Amino acid sequence: MAATTSSSPKLTAVEHEFDLANLGIERRYAIAGEFFPEWLKNEPIQFPPDHDTFGWACRVPNCAGMMCANYTLRLCETHATKYLQAKDRLTLDVFAKQAQPQRSLRFGWALERGRDCEVCGSHREAVTRGLCVQHNNARMRASERGIPRSDWLSTAVPLPPVACCKLGVCVRDAAMTIGVGTVSRRVCRGHQLVWSRWRKSLTKPPTRGQSEEWFCREDAGDSMQPHESRGLLSLSDLPANLQREVRYGIYRHAKAPNRTQWRPLDIREALNRLAAEGIETLADPRVEAIAAAAKRGMVKRVLTDLPIAARPLLLDAKSAKEAGVFDPVFVGGEPFQSSSVRHRRYLFDLRNVSQRWLRDVLWDYLSDQALATNGKRATLTTIELRISSVIVLSYMLRQIRQDAGNVAELLTSEDSAALGDLWNIWVSENIHVPCIKPPNRPVKDERTALVRARFNFTMNARTVLLHALNHNTIARETESFILRFPEYSRPKSSPRPRPLTDEDFMRLVSDESITKLEDLDTNDVGIADIWVTHAFQGGRINETLTLRLGCIGFVGAMQPYLWRDISKAGQPDYGIPCHQPVYQRLLKRQEKTRQLLRQRYAKELSKLGKRQATALEAKWDREMPLFPRPTSNPDVVIPFSVSGFQDSWMTWLEQIGVAGVTSHRTRATMATTLLDNGAPPKLVQQILGHFSDAALAFYGRYSDATIVRHLQMFWAGGPGTSKPGAIVAQPSDFADSTSTAARIDLAVVPVEHGLCRYGPVVGGALCPKQKNCTTGPGGVCEHFALTGADLAYWERKRDAGYQGGFNRSSQHQLANATVAAR
Repeated sequence: MAATTSSSPKLTAVEHEFDLANLGIERRYAIAGEFFPEWLKNEPIQFPPDHDTFGWACRVPNCAGMMCANYTLRLCETHATKYLQAKDRLTLDVFAKQAQPQRSLRFGWALERGRDCEVCGSHREAVTRGLCVQHNNARMRASERGIPRSDWLSTAVPLPPVACCKLGVCVRDAAMTIGVGTVSRRVCRGHQLVWSRWRKSLTKPPTRGQSEEWFCREDAGDSMQPHESRGLLSLSDLPANLQREVRYGIYRHAKAPNRTQWRPLDIREALNRLAAEGIETLADPRVEAIAAAAKRGMVKRVLTDLPIAARPLLLDAKSAKEAGVFDPVFVGGEPFQSSSVRHRRYLFDLRNVSQRWLRDVLWDYLSDQALATNGKRATLTTIELRISSVIVLSYMLRQIRQDAGNVAELLTSEDSAALGDLWNIWVSENIHVPCIKPPNRPVKDERTALVRARFNFTMNARTVLLHALNHNTIARETESFILRFPEYSRPKSSPRPRPLTDEDFMRLVSDESITKLEDLDTNDVGIADIWVTHAFQGGRINETLTLRLGCIGFVGAMQPYLWRDISKAGQPDYGIPCHQPVYQRLLKRQEKTRQLLRQRYAKELSKLGKRQATALEAKWDREMPLFPRPTSNPDVVIPFSVSGFQDSWMTWLEQIGVAGVTSHRTRATMATTLLDNGAPPKLVQQILGHFSDAALAFYGRYSDATIVRHLQMFWAGGPGTSKPGAIVAQPSDFADSTSTAARIDLAVVPVEHGLCRYGPVVGGALCPKQKNCTTGPGGVCEHFALTGADLAYWERKRDAGYQGGFNRSSQHQLANATVAAR
């Protein structure tokens, strides 16, 4: 796998690119190869030094330093450290122009001699203080005797030249001897240091054979190659199939939105590992084990991601179904999407479904879903749940049937009943579903979780089976099994989110707390901007995270607006008024993201005219995220993830001393606050992005104080009146002067648990009942009236069977009053 040079192979020209799913591997490769960049068609592959994905050279001119493994700004380790210290005052381009280039400590150093000794000249290299080893020792002895350096130099005699290092084409002086027994060589000091490090890495002294292998390896090692060889990758020693797969995988990886940076040296090491194991195709199952055994992180990543990138070339629909794996690309479909995961392609491993008929049924279901039209295809979350459900079904069939459920035609309604019995045992005994990985977080109520799992798994497995039955992809003999498949009622939904207290909310949005959240945002993603927008605009957290760059603007002359996608309700670009402080924050974040995009697409912008550049930036407003993910996002097209936000947000909550809070509770807080302050329910629905009254009822409710205030606004006849519970006054009655007079006639004399309507009793001296409104010997006074709040009080007393204060007749009257009031 050493870097070599040879002529470029000729590839078959193809006029058009079209669907590759139904073509052979060679034909698919020929079609795709037409779109390869020229450097990828050559042998060896010469990666461009400044490539966005495979760049291998530091952006500082003439710098030969080694690139950082995980640093995305294309700087060597030395310059990356210096730039982090200077980035607050220097842009990346200015820093690159001012920085001094570094020499390579790994590549090409054996091709250049060191400085000449001041005494020996070109005969020997200087090791220290401008002198070779022998003259440096002599100079130190002269210095001990007090002889000045100039006097010593005038009398020093040059030594004869020494032979060059005996490794490869090294031009340095052979000053040391290394080896085992007769297997030894005279080498330079640099290679002697490499030898020493290698010996220390061994658990025991090297054998003669190991020494010979080391010499052969170092004869063509990195020290013998110019630093430009870091960008070379030779595939000539690999099997022809593997060569095609590697080239195609490199091409596909460079186009993936969530791609990571691959250094050519890491690709080379990964392919060396495959060659050492005799791998002839990336579809070989051993590749997965080789990737797992790799110790270096970047090599492991290449070995893991390269087969994924090359997957469309490795498998077609028929072979993928046979292998038990699925990807929408196999059938010409788009990746399954979700509200929080986009631009990511998954390989769905179905091999845990041991019954071949069941695995084929699941594969056919996924194929139909991948080809379904937008709006009718399942989301990624649903697809994952249905795959898990079928895996659980496969496990259960192995438990209840002696033939492990391998013959679909033998399944009957009795097997359906056995499945239900097994589920009931798991739930009653609190047994976690054996074939499903336990959740990372502890479950508060295991039984409730199992009941919910039972419903989800049976419902989704039944959906897949019914799909097969309706599409005639399963034997008709299974009809009784499928139609009698266990069904369970939907579990109770989660409790309503509670509004935050005023104290907690103010702490969450205070300037001091927001500053602490900004300090946690080391990558300047805009976590504080996300939180402030979420807290004051009432959206769901994933809606805030996926805001597009052009999500803010003005409606009319003065009203700021925010547009967000309410994917849960199928409402894209849904606009609502924007809180002014939120608008100002998002305006600043918008400019920061635009700068990131201009830096990323500087080359493209430099080639465009003013009108074309304006059109491109307008396209960014429509498509690019306002909060892009800081890592594995070279094209700045992937939004920040929910998990990334939650990690920083939960840490922040601990810092400010707020516990038991979820981001979703801000929606309940906003709904309740708006309702309490007189906002019409329809307006609250619009702000929250609800499209049904039931959705608003789930999040918003009037506070207790508001309910009491409104109940006080209508009066009902008391238990002693001729019409107990009848409404005698309500807010609408007080709109004119006549009603106002009637209100005065009703009197405003608060008494215990109600009002007195007997006019002369004001003050209480003339009360014929001695102010015993409800406890007099004659029962409840006919002048006793109830407010709405009092009526609610008496209802509670009645429901509790409370007897104190009035007799059964009064209680019966109160019951009638309650019915009448309702």
